Amino acid sequence: MKNIDSILSKTYFLIRYLGFKWLLFRLYYYFANKLSILENKMPKLNWIQINSHPAKLDCLNFIQPQRFIIDKSNEERILDEAKNIIRGKMVLFSFHSKNVGFPPNWHKNQMTGEITLKNLHWSKIGDFGSGDIKCTWELNRFPWVYPLIRAYNLTQDDKYADAFWKLFEDWLSYNQPNCGVNWKCGQEATFRLIATCFAIKTFSNSIATNLDRLVKWRKFLVFTGQRIKSNINYALSQNNNHGISECVGYLTIAKLLNINDDFCKKIKIKLIEQLSNLIYEDGAFAQHSTIYHRLVMDDLSWLIALCKYNNDDYWLRLIPYSKKLLNFMIYITDLDSGVAPIHGANDGSRIFPLTNNDYLDMRPSIDLLSTIIYNQTPISDKSSHEILHWFGLQTNYIPHNKRLVLNQSGWYMVKNNNFKAFMYSPNSFVHRPSQGNILHTDIWFKGIPITRDTGSYSYNSKDLICSILNSTYAHNTIIIDNQEQMKKISRFLCVPWPKSSIYLRNFAISSTTNLYKKNGVIVTRNLDYSESKIKIIDEINALDSHKHVCKIHWLLADYEYELYDQDEFSIIKLFTPKGCIYIKINVSSNEILLEKCNQINGMGWYSPYYYCYKPALSVSISKEFKEATVITIDFYM
Repeated sequence: MKNIDSILSKTYFLIRYLGFKWLLFRLYYYFANKLSILENKMPKLNWIQINSHPAKLDCLNFIQPQRFIIDKSNEERILDEAKNIIRGKMVLFSFHSKNVGFPPNWHKNQMTGEITLKNLHWSKIGDFGSGDIKCTWELNRFPWVYPLIRAYNLTQDDKYADAFWKLFEDWLSYNQPNCGVNWKCGQEATFRLIATCFAIKTFSNSIATNLDRLVKWRKFLVFTGQRIKSNINYALSQNNNHGISECVGYLTIAKLLNINDDFCKKIKIKLIEQLSNLIYEDGAFAQHSTIYHRLVMDDLSWLIALCKYNNDDYWLRLIPYSKKLLNFMIYITDLDSGVAPIHGANDGSRIFPLTNNDYLDMRPSIDLLSTIIYNQTPISDKSSHEILHWFGLQTNYIPHNKRLVLNQSGWYMVKNNNFKAFMYSPNSFVHRPSQGNILHTDIWFKGIPITRDTGSYSYNSKDLICSILNSTYAHNTIIIDNQEQMKKISRFLCVPWPKSSIYLRNFAISSTTNLYKKNGVIVTRNLDYSESKIKIIDEINALDSHKHVCKIHWLLADYEYELYDQDEFSIIKLFTPKGCIYIKINVSSNEILLEKCNQINGMGWYSPYYYCYKPALSVSISKEFKEATVITIDFYM
């Protein structure tokens, strides 16, 4: 009976939030998989059975590898990474350097060692049957292509071109059409396709690039198009980055193969529908995630560049959505450092690793999209400009002074000369939240973090720290009666979706939310700011006569600190590289729990890169109350 109630409850929420039509499609897709309908529709093949259509390589001429000024240390770094690839050492998720072999096992989870069967139809392989599937997919996105093309561009050494072709040919031999985990996702196929476009263009004059190898690439091109086309409805049904990426992938193939049939026209319409639905008026992206926002920016940068060069005015229809995405990213990013709130799901995606900038630096993507659509960039730092040269673009720096009003998304930013703060509190949700992080607040001082977002670590890990990082408990927010803000009914869906009332005043933001109304509690977070401090006032009011427990959590950056009492307050003194910051809390120090790198309960960590966690300082303030309580926290110099 309990299982039936759980199924009914889950079904109710799925229909309520995602719609009956969505649920019907997912049920069809589930049974189509179980009954092998998908396998019969997209049967296992081999490369001999795939025709090699002529490709219009000149449509890629907007990719213009050219020598440009680069300092010696960056040049050495590029060459070292490329040489390491030839030695079998590759970088995963823009962070982990792993000895994977040359060539690697393309069906191996490089973080856990688990291996999926290469001859099994992709529809018969579960998303989470061999650990985190992303740890298998990562090398199969071909991120290793970019160090090789950068090194070849610097040296014209054919060994880098030959390394690409050897890896590519080996990949083909172990990834027959529709066989294995690497054909499971059309978005992954798209990113792999785009990487090969850069390789084909860059290595076109190398002796390593011969007709036989180009024929293999054309077969790869043809089948990638078939794979995306055959399952595009599933991607579109997800209402997220997958549908956008797969539309971009198919339109890329259509351009290369000179296809302009009814299906291609349909995909152009579907892409606009996706962008219109998933990009809010204030420019935020529907997945409530900085990294996914960047991913869609890069998708559109690629497609606009492709269309513009080939005189396809479809790119003009993409511009309004691109401008919204760009303006939003510029607004939330510190353009001097490239730092933005790493909010929401962080899956390690970076489509164009064409600079030496850190994975968390948003400036290369801002540079690229801004220059493609405006012919100018708001980024003065030359470190991110290399990506412009690869797209045949010129650097034209013009400061960005436009202000942006954020409303629909619930991303609220305040800035002054010393402090920057971000608070997340959507008035209501149009698209599904995947984390219970309402009222989460991040604070920076002179460009460096004072508090941290937790990151994601992994979408499928049994590690305790992983489950904590994705919970309400580790975010910088309010927890009532030790309960999550929302209940997870699937890996990427939390319910019920809360509502908030937002009040904006000069130097203040206030948000009252019904997150814990089911507990009989209403919570309000007030954020006040001036040049010298940020003040957080949390008001918690009980609607009943019961006793409740309020817990307020902050995850601080890993700096040296001191904790002491001062009058009726406790003080945390942080020794940051930019000077001391004081955190004043209206409770005594014995009511504060400080934890760092706790392996038992998972507190005191954050995850800046996928499948990586680093130390942080967890600060928990707990208080029992019956009617109301107010907790104030001052961050000041």
